[in-house]
Amino acid sequence: MGELSTYKTLEEKEKIFSVVNFETKSQVDDFLNNLETNKKYIWRGSAQANHKLYTSLQRFWIINDMANQNENVEEYLNYVCKEALLWHGGLFKRYIENISGDKHPSIFSILSVLRHHGTATPYTDWTRNPLIALFFGSEGKARESSNQIENYFSLYAISEDHTFVKMSAKDYSYNPKEMEYIHKTIQEESINKVEFAELLGVSVEELNNKILVRKQLSVPALFKYSTSTEHAAVFRIEDFPGDEFSWGVNNNLNIINQEGLFLFNIHPTKPLEETIGLLMEHYAIKGTNTPNIPKEVRDKKVEEINKGIICYNFHKRLSTYIKNELRKYKPKITQDYLFPSFNDLSSFTQNSYMEKKQK
Repeated sequence: MGELSTYKTLEEKEKIFSVVNFETKSQVDDFLNNLETNKKYIWRGSAQANHKLYTSLQRFWIINDMANQNENVEEYLNYVCKEALLWHGGLFKRYIENISGDKHPSIFSILSVLRHHGTATPYTDWTRNPLIALFFGSEGKARESSNQIENYFSLYAISEDHTFVKMSAKDYSYNPKEMEYIHKTIQEESINKVEFAELLGVSVEELNNKILVRKQLSVPALFKYSTSTEHAAVFRIEDFPGDEFSWGVNNNLNIINQEGLFLFNIHPTKPLEETIGLLMEHYAIKGTNTPNIPKEVRDKKVEEINKGIICYNFHKRLSTYIKNELRKYKPKITQDYLFPSFNDLSSFTQNSYMEKKQK
């Protein structure tokens, strides 16, 4: 069984992120009062400051030592998605179609639903609302530890202008440069067109038209591209309506109230912060016309991109105070708000009616 890597000290995190530490209630108040200036960020809360930004797939892969068993990430994801579409006579496919209008559920749509029901996926959950991320971070239990970093939880923020956040799956879909690789792959028949057409819900002929005639990138081909070792990718996943190819991720109550979106990180073992470093070296440095860049220059470039991720570390003794402050907002940021249940809807509506009658 493998073991997840963690940060040992707060100082270690300072080498990776732009770090701000919070120790007092007044610091929290100042932070909350200035949130209006932080609208162009996406946010993620982590109940443990020593945790790295792993996807659930990476945790699954590492803990079960899948890499040493010659397991393949792409094969695993295609398999679970196909099985999901077959579940209960195609119920899952009809479910996605009915709630999002996604008639041919893409792998991105399927994974977004599976993610919320416990399947290991290459997604990390983010939100456009910092208050929601702060709530998730403050969920950790405040137990004093001799290891300083274990006394903190973290709130991460990435600018929407960050190189790998402003790039979404739909941007890949219309990038002519990427098309050259896709066309070449299809011509070599290393992509099983029958299989991909089936997953997309179209005929092989329709798939050919969409990819080769209209010069658009199919979702399975995009997935094939982004999961290859050479082209491993980090990008944003959110709703993408379209006539040719589309996907929907706002497909349950939780993600709507949580104002959620995903970052897709396909690397089987490296957390987001490390994958971004690898990608920067590959695209921003190897892709330049200056091949012999000194190591110190390369390291500085990678550090600049990584430090575009801000990490706010809050001492856990502030958790109760933070949660009480979050209840002052409208709507209140609570567990019930972020995880609404239709099971509560009946009692809510009927009780509301009875209260109205008694006034």
